[in-house]
Amino acid sequence: MRKLIIDTDTASDDAIALVLALRCPDVKVEAVTTVAGNVPVEAATRNAMVSIAMADSYRPPVYRGCGQPLWRRQITAQQVHGQDGLGDRGYPDPGIPLEREHAADAIARLVQENEGIDIVTLGPLTNLAMAVRLYPQAMSKVRSITAMGGQYRQLNPHWPCSEFNILVDPEAAQILLGAGIHITFVPLDVCFGAAAFDRQELDALYALGTPQARFFVDCNRTLIDYTLAKYGYEELIMPDPTAMACYLEPGLALEKKPAFTRCELQSVLAPGELVYDFERRGGEPENSALVTKIDAERFKKMIFDCCR
Repeated sequence: MRKLIIDTDTASDDAIALVLALRCPDVKVEAVTTVAGNVPVEAATRNAMVSIAMADSYRPPVYRGCGQPLWRRQITAQQVHGQDGLGDRGYPDPGIPLEREHAADAIARLVQENEGIDIVTLGPLTNLAMAVRLYPQAMSKVRSITAMGGQYRQLNPHWPCSEFNILVDPEAAQILLGAGIHITFVPLDVCFGAAAFDRQELDALYALGTPQARFFVDCNRTLIDYTLAKYGYEELIMPDPTAMACYLEPGLALEKKPAFTRCELQSVLAPGELVYDFERRGGEPENSALVTKIDAERFKKMIFDCCR
């Protein structure tokens, strides 16, 4: 059984990714660590606990991490996910205790203690960058990192050249890219089109009637309404569940492109843009792979199966 750490800025789509992982029989989530991003870290932490309770499975320990980016001003996406990050639905506190250890310390310790452990990161990379800087030897033992982050065809409604998770803390992204740990990026682009849930699919999911199915739709209602008001269509893209699904089911990623990837730090117009050198023209080693195509039908089946 694979062992996993999930690092998340838990809002509505992160929440579904957590439920997906916790209900997967082939993976053991050893810890959930939280970071500021979609919402402040306090809200992200509470939302992680709500999501764990909603999964109705086991309860991994929760560790709170960094409350702001390494150097930049904090930005959030509360206009998209609601002020509380879960659609302002008023979910009760599940009473899950918070561990005292800082997330960055916990990540490094768990990597040291668990040979071959993987990490899926669903938010800004601040906690992982801190862990790499503080514990480089321990972090070199990470087996794999799957990250929801980046874009390559500029299909981002938030910023012309940058995806939100990378934009929030580009310095953290560059630290991780330079750490010698291979990263599989699941970019925003693959979450559009056939991978998005339309109104009919959302209604069918809700009609399953399980707590997980209703949570999937209800906590994302603010995001659905935001998309309708801003872009004129009812469609729900699920970036974080897509990234999680690519980790849980490796065959879901139909195409991957190896690359030497760097993060733009100095640009005024494109801070946080990931620059992919697929040809590795300077002779640099591959440090990442970019998922460019997924099996959208299989992804949606995973979501429906998880919610039954």
